[in-house]
Amino acid sequence: MQSGERDSHEQHSGCDRPHEAQTAGTSSSANARLHLDQIQFMSGLLGLPDLRTRVERYFQFQALHLKRYREEIMRVAFTLVDEGEIPRARVLAITGKAATVSVEIIKLGLAEGYFETPSPKGPLRVAFPAKIHEFYFPQLFLDLPVEPPAGRAA
Repeated sequence: MQSGERDSHEQHSGCDRPHEAQTAGTSSSANARLHLDQIQFMSGLLGLPDLRTRVERYFQFQALHLKRYREEIMRVAFTLVDEGEIPRARVLAITGKAATVSVEIIKLGLAEGYFETPSPKGPLRVAFPAKIHEFYFPQLFLDLPVEPPAGRAA
């Protein structure tokens, strides 16, 4: 490692560790409670236990522009929500369709952004395109009233 690289590495080596000010005077159990509270808060916003239901409703009521393979794409999306990533060959088993139809389903799902892949023949991964955010994660997009800063009139 050269001198400039070493200096940069030393400067950034502690970036992932909590800062002393964040942990000063707090016990490990207090930190654990804080992290648990954060996890519970985000879990509530994301509503993960009901995500499959919201995915199904999206495909039933919002993805009506999909004239072909809407049900099959929804089944693949369910699997990806549950598992995160699957090999392309699994689409045949998930949909019960032949290989050529499965390829069409994959192409359409990728084109619509319902799933993604790191390469043309790579595995399929769950995707969350902007067009589905408010349906999949409605608690993240609530229209809450904005209060003016203290001392200012609206």
